[in-house]
Amino acid sequence: MRILVSGASIAGPAVAYWLTRHGYSVTVVERAPSLGRTGGHAVDLFRPAMHITEQMGALPRVEELATRTHRMTVCAEGSRRPVHADLTKTFHATSDRHLEIMRDDLSEIYYDATRDDVEYVFGDSITAIPPTARCGSRPPRPAASILSSAPTDCTPPCAASSSARSHASAPSPGPTWAC
Repeated sequence: MRILVSGASIAGPAVAYWLTRHGYSVTVVERAPSLGRTGGHAVDLFRPAMHITEQMGALPRVEELATRTHRMTVCAEGSRRPVHADLTKTFHATSDRHLEIMRDDLSEIYYDATRDDVEYVFGDSITAIPPTARCGSRPPRPAASILSSAPTDCTPPCAASSSARSHASAPSPGPTWAC
């Protein structure tokens, strides 16, 4: 069964990883022209995300690229002296497993973990699913067949754009995506 996922940042590749491990054929559509975005902010991975990343075999690379931020300095407007905070205590009070990594680094790591098994379509987006889209032998259900990991400008009924469909595997009378 084929699954169409919208968004190739973090959640899209993560869900694609697990779906392929359970026998699904996954296509991830990403609006950006390529994976490498500029910027991004730091994200914190706590116990559940650390466990998932470990199960994906990506934890060593995530640990290698961790920010290792342990201290924060805050300068209040009008104050003469900055305040220094030890973040280690805060993180340990929250979870026994934690690290911080830049969003773009994590995105690239998850992409690398899936690129051999998942089809990626960059520079495209899901715009609509035709009424003929079906889920196995069940009747069509608008928008039920899309796993969205990022906001899209798509409104039900939704579908793969013609460009995304052209990258899909064997042609059929209409796309058959999993619900």
